[in-house]
Amino acid sequence: PNPNPNPNKVGLLQILASQFPAVLIIHPVYMLYTIVLGAVRTSRLVGNSHVTDLWADQAYAAFSVGHKMIAVVYYVLNLRAAVKLGDPVYYQRQDAWRLANAGK
Repeated sequence: PNPNPNPNKVGLLQILASQFPAVLIIHPVYMLYTIVLGAVRTSRLVGNSHVTDLWADQAYAAFSVGHKMIAVVYYVLNLRAAVKLGDPVYYQRQDAWRLANAGK
């Protein structure tokens, strides 16, 4: 057995990417969307603006609703991945796991 815990060096990163591609895509998308929306909100509230002024801007409101929709996808994908990771096959020897998932 390889004592190296680095998933990339033992070949697990490719397996994780093949098992959870949507999760690996949605994380940076959701993070970037959250950062941009937060920066816009902060920049508009720095002055004398009130939070209700944000909602008067239809573009901000649309992006905020879009953020909520992406959040639903983000959390559903993460919950599915968490449930899938409860499968005992992910906690067997690495070689057996790699062989079991090679054809999937």
